[in-house]
Amino acid sequence: MLNFHEKPLDTQTEPSSASVTTILSAKTQVPLDCDHCGIEQNHTIEYLRQLPKLNCAHCEDERTFSEFELGILENALKEMGFYLAS
Repeated sequence: MLNFHEKPLDTQTEPSSASVTTILSAKTQVPLDCDHCGIEQNHTIEYLRQLPKLNCAHCEDERTFSEFELGILENALKEMGFYLAS
């Protein structure tokens, strides 16, 4: 006969400091709204890293995606638990 002794669950354990990260491909599409008409368009992270001119297909407004915007986007994704692949 087996003797089985259950260990009581410890509900006072410390929370784990380990974090979970999701790896995003550079091919992941990110939605950006046009500053002029507000219509959403998708661009890949890879494309945005080139700091391109963004052209709205709806109103044809054109502007350059800045290094500052790229930094904000990448930092926001990192804070949400995403790791951006190179």
